[in-house]
Amino acid sequence: MQLYSIGVGKLSFNENKHNHELQNILSGVISEEPGNLIQTVSQKLSSGKEPDSAFEKDSLTKQQEEKVLIEFADTNQLWINDIDEHSFLAEGAEQKVYLCADGIHVYKLNDTIFYTSWADYFFSLQLHNFFFPGTLYTLTGFAKKENVLSAVLQQPFIAFDSITDLEHVKLFLQHNGFE
Repeated sequence: MQLYSIGVGKLSFNENKHNHELQNILSGVISEEPGNLIQTVSQKLSSGKEPDSAFEKDSLTKQQEEKVLIEFADTNQLWINDIDEHSFLAEGAEQKVYLCADGIHVYKLNDTIFYTSWADYFFSLQLHNFFFPGTLYTLTGFAKKENVLSAVLQQPFIAFDSITDLEHVKLFLQHNGFE
């Protein structure tokens, strides 16, 4: 198997070793990994389903999920209120990025604007962490600014030393079955 270098290192995928872990993510099974707040919150959202008359709803609305997350953040003291606005690095359509005080991590604030649910957002984070462990997201808490809830994630700060060759990216994606 040829490995393709993309920015932060090489990605290798051992199907036998990772099949079980990926199946757990896809089926919503929570691993025994301690301290994984992303999985804890995902489980909280799935267990927060409420019965509606004679049948159970398939999922909470995004507003109901937000109430569950706010209550969870209150109960577990997960509010992040001390992000230094002077450490602001960049902003895209999806998130705002701040340099952490340690200089080797960034905070990313995401309000799930591109997701139909918070559960989908946390699911995508689990998949990202599975496929890209070199740029692992860690959920550190939540922030609320101007009545908008955001997840506060920490991720390694990666300084680029060269421009990404899009042909390498294309080959990497093709190699992994993407069209």
